[in-house]
Amino acid sequence: MKSFLPEHIKCAAVISPAGTPDAEELQKGIELLQSCGIKVKIMPHAFGSSTAHPKYLAASDEERAADLMQAYCDPDVDIIFAARGGYGCGRILPLLDWKKLRSAGNKIVAGYSDLTSLFFAMTSKECGTPLASVMAAKLAECSSRELEAIRSACSKEKRVFGLEVIKQANSTGELLAGNLTVAVSCIGTQYMPDVRGKILLLEDVGEDIYRLDRMFNQLKLSNILQSCSGIIAGYFSGCQSDDVRNLLKDYSRYVNAPVLSGFSYGHELPFDAVLYGTRAEINDSRLTVNP
Repeated sequence: MKSFLPEHIKCAAVISPAGTPDAEELQKGIELLQSCGIKVKIMPHAFGSSTAHPKYLAASDEERAADLMQAYCDPDVDIIFAARGGYGCGRILPLLDWKKLRSAGNKIVAGYSDLTSLFFAMTSKECGTPLASVMAAKLAECSSRELEAIRSACSKEKRVFGLEVIKQANSTGELLAGNLTVAVSCIGTQYMPDVRGKILLLEDVGEDIYRLDRMFNQLKLSNILQSCSGIIAGYFSGCQSDDVRNLLKDYSRYVNAPVLSGFSYGHELPFDAVLYGTRAEINDSRLTVNP
């Protein structure tokens, strides 16, 4: 199989910085990478640990942090795939040696959902390049669209998307993607990035509309809605689309920039991967990435 990754990416590492993946699904994802000619390095706790405590974590905080450090600092590794999300990335942030990570070069780390806290930390610490994309345990379920999106994002190709306008305006900025629940949990910490000049791409799953309201209100109270260069809504899975649309319309009055919805990003397929820090333009309903 022809690789869905750019030619310069030869070696991938697989980690589980949060929850334990389904072993069969992860193995299929690893085999897909290998079928593309990618060398895969599986970190010690990628499949989880039988002694993990609490049980919703793949391994201890120290073990998961060590796996990430080992993968990132390996000179052979070009890209790191999280096996899955769940919960736990925020717990390892204080255990990471950010100076050592920065000295290891600019590595791509791929994932979404709970990876948001790690990705926000990477952004605020100016360390590496997060890639909002499907994770390793779900790669085998992907169509050619998801795989091509990963390749295009990593290659920094120009892409154009037509979206639904909630608040019409034009803007430019760098993409900052994240799960809304996890993003809000970063507010007030050293890991929350400066959102000025950033277009926020947000998603969530399984949250009642009043919970989403509470989180958007927190973004407002923290002056994030007022400071960013735009809001783009991905999937809010498990919530009525009309409720989400009305919520976005309500909070769009605090956003001094465009608000759009309908981007394929979140806990569903299709999934259009994006690199953090990618330059983007919004013109009415048109989102251009790498213009």
